[in-house]
Amino acid sequence: MTAESDNRVHIERAGVVRMALPAADAFPLFNAEGERRWVAGWVPCYLYRAGAGVGEGVVFQTTRKGVGTATWTQTRHDPASGGASFVFVYPDHHTAIVDVGVTADGNGRSRASVRYRMTSLSPDADDYVRAFGEAFDSYMGHWEEAIQRHVVEGVPLPGIQRGQSPLQLRSSHPLTVADLADQPSAIRRQAAALLVEGFDRPKGWPDLHAAARELDHVLASGFAFVAVEHDLLLGWIGGLPQYDGRVWELHPLVVRPDRRLRGIGRALVAAFEDEAERRGACTLTLGTDDDSRQTSLAGVDLYSDIPRHIAELRDLGDRHPFLFYRRLGYTVTGVMPDANGPGRPDIYMSRAVRREE
Repeated sequence: MTAESDNRVHIERAGVVRMALPAADAFPLFNAEGERRWVAGWVPCYLYRAGAGVGEGVVFQTTRKGVGTATWTQTRHDPASGGASFVFVYPDHHTAIVDVGVTADGNGRSRASVRYRMTSLSPDADDYVRAFGEAFDSYMGHWEEAIQRHVVEGVPLPGIQRGQSPLQLRSSHPLTVADLADQPSAIRRQAAALLVEGFDRPKGWPDLHAAARELDHVLASGFAFVAVEHDLLLGWIGGLPQYDGRVWELHPLVVRPDRRLRGIGRALVAAFEDEAERRGACTLTLGTDDDSRQTSLAGVDLYSDIPRHIAELRDLGDRHPFLFYRRLGYTVTGVMPDANGPGRPDIYMSRAVRREE
């Protein structure tokens, strides 16, 4: 519902956020402290009940670029029913009532029913409130994606102090993402060894000597990050500049075979993307080889119709890495036929750097 009177614009919207978490784990995400885990730039400043951030009566402030500082009051906190409510005000801009209800959704999943009632407080905010109402469904989708990425899969939020903050990635063990250049020689040796041992399809580096040269090249020309658990290397990622730094290539990315499908690769890609953006990248790119006939691009005459072959690209059932990168927003932008021998191409994927306006 959207209402406009002689006074101000008022909207009411409701949506659902689905989460791969039990309701008991999902409910704490919807309070002043819990949102730190999945909302980039969320830094509550407490005015009452400082340090708790949970419970009815908590008062805190947040700042939003281009809007100002909001004062929030939590008016309901009921873990038993999964209900929480808030009122916030941006002075001379807009105010809103937010209601959240978290319930179980079967098989260890949950859903949050979210309701917003928002009113503009000045003519300058009328268009903002209208736009919020029009985009509400997309906001719910963004919340769902952010919780999946940063809570369920453990990918660090932008701006994380890598090397200092442990991440929880589907296990009880603390994981640290850190600059490879700052690591001891033992970690560097593990990084080189992982280039040899951590690839099967596509094939890795032939020996430790070649792998060590590759590692040195990445560090000398660009940057690299590692995921470590105590003194054990779990994976690493590199970034190499192209086109005077306007483009950064993701190369390489490798995760220990026994630690895959736990969010480590995503965490490393997020570190690469943050650093490339910090260095001024406009585009991120990568090559992912198909030297084992895992995709429809292998073993065929690509020159017969390259655009069609790319458009019809499909995995042949062995989970080629292009599926992983596509889930992270990368698009196939080209192919190099026979890059690894006859019928064994390299698949090029890229995406634009997403910048906040």
